[in-house]
Amino acid sequence: MERAELVARAVVFLIRVTDEDMPLDEALSALSGLAEQFQSGAIVGGTLIDSSSATFDRVVYPSLVASPFSTLRHVPISSPMFGTCAKAVREGKIISCSDTATEASFDLRWRSLYLGVGIHSVQSAPIFSFDGRPLGTFVVALRQPHASFDMDMTGFGMCAMRTILQRPSYYRSGPHGHVTN
Repeated sequence: MERAELVARAVVFLIRVTDEDMPLDEALSALSGLAEQFQSGAIVGGTLIDSSSATFDRVVYPSLVASPFSTLRHVPISSPMFGTCAKAVREGKIISCSDTATEASFDLRWRSLYLGVGIHSVQSAPIFSFDGRPLGTFVVALRQPHASFDMDMTGFGMCAMRTILQRPSYYRSGPHGHVTN
């Protein structure tokens, strides 16, 4: 698929997700699938934050069937620095890990989860609400160490994830500020 066609599909997706009341899991799955087309071999997912407990409520990687990430619940955002998502939210900027096998600044359990599914490079981009409240992260993972990340994909993913998580039906529902279906 040509890059221009992919960008056009991304714009159509943003319009569709804004206009339709798409269920959260369906929207995140569609976002991940489209974003993965920007970079060959990319595994795209995200985290959702439970604002009432300041933890990551869940981790989603739609293309990783039965991944160990689906069992993670209420991972603290605060110190010690668990992984790239926690650091991205705490610092308010995109954080990358170029080699999960050798990067010692993140929790060994976090690194082991990624290595267990063959992922060596990870990039996490924080997603904040319009009023500055952390909502989650947009995450891109690659199987090769020292990989570079497609910044067009990251920009699209951040915009789409924020749009999805800011929808009134997601943003105001449930005790955690988002739907957890």
